[in-house]
Amino acid sequence: MDDLKSVLRHQFGINVLLTDDQKNTATSRPYIPEEVEDRPNILIRPADVNDCAFIMDTWLDGHARQNRNQSRISLYKMHRPIVEDLLENSFTYVACNQALTDQIYGYVCARRYEFDVLGKKRSLLITHWAHVKSVFRTMGIATAIIEKVYGYRRGEKVLHTHSSRIIKDLKRAHNLEYAPKCQTQDGIDVFIEHFTAERIKHYGGHHANRRNSSKTRRKRNPTSDTTQTRVESNTGATG
Repeated sequence: MDDLKSVLRHQFGINVLLTDDQKNTATSRPYIPEEVEDRPNILIRPADVNDCAFIMDTWLDGHARQNRNQSRISLYKMHRPIVEDLLENSFTYVACNQALTDQIYGYVCARRYEFDVLGKKRSLLITHWAHVKSVFRTMGIATAIIEKVYGYRRGEKVLHTHSSRIIKDLKRAHNLEYAPKCQTQDGIDVFIEHFTAERIKHYGGHHANRRNSSKTRRKRNPTSDTTQTRVESNTGATG
């Protein structure tokens, strides 16, 4: 059992080993395997050890097809450890046949990172890879996983660390930004640090402008009151 847990943790992140209570963390929503309402034969579940070969093969092959100008050494031998680290430190979910759960339609590997901006919680979703079998594409499977599992809200900014056919299709209707430097945990940490600083500058400046605008209005009001008083006084004196 310990060997199985080790493999699961290494390949697909700690999420597959947590209870429902433990999953309610800053980086992972509580997971309850559920049927996709508008697609009655689809079940979304965490990836398990039986999915390992399929996920690794399709990820590396898909990445290689998008980078044909690189050698096989770069695309497979050197990139495999990167994929393994991303699988270990992120959360991978698959959409499968509800009756035959080992029949996979597609999967997504991603993680939502939370951080503090001026006392308020903000978050950024980083997707690493999305794959859907060709026969099941254009059915919204990848979008369903991202929305239900990772709490994606249409229009929010999402980083993707790899280019793939699915990502190119999703770009047409979603706010996606390519961030290959976030293929490593160090790169993610640096990006989050700079992104947080930008958000603080943005919201801080916005609030400062609002405060300055309020002060300006308050300063103008006494002047107006004084002018009005003077007019009334002069009117009274004339009468």
